[in-house]
Amino acid sequence: MTLVWRPGYTWNETVWNPSMIQTALWLDAADASTVTTVSGAVSQWNDKSGNGRHASQSTSGARPALQAAQLNNKSVIFFSPTTTPDYLDTFTSPISGTGSYSIFSLAQTSSSSFSYLVGQGGGNTGDPGLGIATTSNGYYGFIQDSSRQVFTTIGTNSADGNYRIRADIFNRASSWTLSVNGSLIGSESISSRSGSLTGTTPFRIGVYSNATGGFWNGSIAEVIIISSAADTITSQKIEGYLAHKWGLEANLPNDHPYKTTGPTP
Repeated sequence: MTLVWRPGYTWNETVWNPSMIQTALWLDAADASTVTTVSGAVSQWNDKSGNGRHASQSTSGARPALQAAQLNNKSVIFFSPTTTPDYLDTFTSPISGTGSYSIFSLAQTSSSSFSYLVGQGGGNTGDPGLGIATTSNGYYGFIQDSSRQVFTTIGTNSADGNYRIRADIFNRASSWTLSVNGSLIGSESISSRSGSLTGTTPFRIGVYSNATGGFWNGSIAEVIIISSAADTITSQKIEGYLAHKWGLEANLPNDHPYKTTGPTP
């Protein structure tokens, strides 16, 4: 049992964590038992959802680096876009078909270039896919079915090197809603895109599409994906879990239900 102390209260990670909800993919860099390294480089990052969607990289030069004791004394995984760019593949996608989905992530980048945190698809108009990324001026969400391709940005200042808790809720019947550090940033309509998202490439961590550009330049601590549009209660629990686990609860807004204590069942 690991106890994390903060002034005024104690939070116990075992009280609530994503194993208590149904997840499609859960990658946790703080859990050393899930990360396989070769000479400090990550060859496999195991999925904690129970679905076996492990993220791996067989090319040694394209493996990201495990960096110990980086955030709240916990390990993160660093992805570099230089030389041979780093990324990981999950060969069974956590997202497919016509349903809704939610992507929660904790990551950082200081790159002004277009950088994908996760992505899937062939990259051509009409080839189904999805992605979330950062640009020099905002947060990016992408959803494409067989009939339409949409690129949209919300917000600003997404690439200043600070770790952020990001909640991307894709409700296929209405909108993409983005919250950062527990605060709503904005939303965009996606109701016209109801076709299947089964793409032609693996679901990838640290890049999109055919891995020829848009590589992540920074660290990823945790990724949690749900095969539905997460409701407010679930979203706030995940935000609270990530904030308290990684020492970022000060970034939550004052009216967040888990500003001072972590979530409970």
